Order: sequence, then structure tokens, then C-alpha cells
Amino acid sequence: MRRTHPTGPRGRAIVPGILALVMALALTTGCSSLAGSDDTQEPSAASTLPTLAAVTLTVGDHTTIVTLYDTPASRELLDRMPLTLPVNDVWNQVKWLEIPDGLTTEGTETTTHADNGAITYAESGSMLMLAYIPTDFSSEVYQIGTYDVADKEFIKSIERGTEATLSHG
Repeated sequence: MRRTHPTGPRGRAIVPGILALVMALALTTGCSSLAGSDDTQEPSAASTLPTLAAVTLTVGDHTTIVTLYDTPASRELLDRMPLTLPVNDVWNQVKWLEIPDGLTTEGTETTTHADNGAITYAESGSMLMLAYIPTDFSSEVYQIGTYDVADKEFIKSIERGTEATLSHG
């Protein structure tokens, strides 16, 4: 009888084992490219967090509304406004602003995933991040707020080094 698939030393098929390994790796490591840029995703758990305030993010002549969750980190960020900071880009998935002297994170909920429109904070690098593509992080980040997903293309288009201003009232 002729075999049509590779086998191991005991005559067992290797291909099913390899496929199982690939599937397990994909599930455990997360893959933002599988999520695509679908704006119709289920709301994340963060969408149930109480809100603190609506503030503005201004770049050039474009302004978008940012909703801050009621967390210690968000309250501290609000107290420091207005802030004008240069924009950077991480992995072509999030824009980030370096917050001088960091933020207090105790009591702020964490996540390892950000949907389109999510705003998170990473202690390492003091990065306030605005996701414009669903993004999985290798370590936990703090949930700060959201911006209107309709503005994701604008956020994505901000060039590195451009100054952005966060302000309240």
C-alpha cells in the first residue's frame, strides 16, 4: 500500500502533528493580523468602565474627542493637561505619546489587547498609546480611554514627530 503523506519513524503521520502545533502557537501567542481592521468587533470589557471626562486631541487643524475612563492614571493625565507632545509609532499599529514623569497606575485595570480606538498606557517608556489596528501586547498595559473609531485613519496618518495636544475644557 502506498502512503500519500509523510510519516514518522513508527509509521505515524507527521502532518497532523505539525498542524496541531501551528494551531496551538497561533492561539497562545495571539495574532493581530487575524483580527484585521474590522470596526464591527464585539465591544471590549473596557467599554463598561465608568468615564471620567471627554477631552480633545488636536493635531494641526484636526481635533478628535477622547473619552477618559475614571482611573487613577486618567485622573492624573487630566490634571496635567494641556500637554503638547511629539507623536511616535509602534509596529504600525499604535501611535504613542511619551508622558513626562509617567502616570500613577495603581488601581487602573490592565489588558493585553487593544481594539481600534483604544487608548492604553504602558509604564515602560511612559507611553500613552492610541490603537488604530487591533493590537495584542506581550505584557499588560493600562486601560485609559477611547477615541472615536471613525478617526482611526486620521490617527494612523499622523507622522512621527508631529506635535499633538491633549486638552480639557
